[in-house]
Amino acid sequence: MAAALEQSEWIYAKTMPQCPHWYTLRKKWSAPAPFEELVQFIRDNGYREKFGRTWFTRLDVNNFKYWTMGAPLPATILINRAEIDRPEPYDVIAPIYDSLWSTPEAEAENRAVIESLAYTEGSVLDIGCGSGLLLDLIQPRRYLGIDPSSGMLDLLKWKHPLAETVHSTFEAFYPGERRFDLIVGLFAAPSYVEPAALARIPSLLKPGGRYFLMFYRDGYEPETHKAAGVEIPFHDWRRAAKHLPDSQVSEFGNFVVLRT
Repeated sequence: MAAALEQSEWIYAKTMPQCPHWYTLRKKWSAPAPFEELVQFIRDNGYREKFGRTWFTRLDVNNFKYWTMGAPLPATILINRAEIDRPEPYDVIAPIYDSLWSTPEAEAENRAVIESLAYTEGSVLDIGCGSGLLLDLIQPRRYLGIDPSSGMLDLLKWKHPLAETVHSTFEAFYPGERRFDLIVGLFAAPSYVEPAALARIPSLLKPGGRYFLMFYRDGYEPETHKAAGVEIPFHDWRRAAKHLPDSQVSEFGNFVVLRT
């Protein structure tokens, strides 16, 4: 379904500049069945969001959210999409984030993580890439960073303007046919991902690929939250481990690592 959305022909809605979005028309599709299946998939799997006085069912895929107008399936003639622009908690933290971790102790911890990661070569998917810490320390030839915070991605692009990024949650992330040699989530970025979604990770690896995911340790109160004065809910690492049962489990300071 995600592939069909990505590959559709999208037309910009010129008559609604106050609500920038695009649409794809049923009549442009080669057959009605795939179009109707996609409409039904959006309605069955999306979330409710209000625009003006009307509620719509949206479905997020990578940088975009998709929705229809609610007509009965046979009468639905188009699917809409718009860029995702939802404030994220880390947008608040972004302006001070790098300064929080510029101490000698933090830099030593960063180097120790990279040493444990043991990266040599190959393509990398960076879940919750944030301000680009991984790129600050290594330079993969083929890199893709994903993060739901536009503020954090702005920092990354300022430091690494050529880096490829996707403004998305991991839950909504769709890489097409792309597969990776290494999938990482540093310093508890995977703790903010719905644990069931992490079960996809092995399917996104190339043969022989591996993952390295760091989660908050039990009882740890994130220093980032305290310094920024925000409280952001996160998931227990054990829930993730249930969805990645083949993981090796180890501890690293205030974090638990799941890895292959």
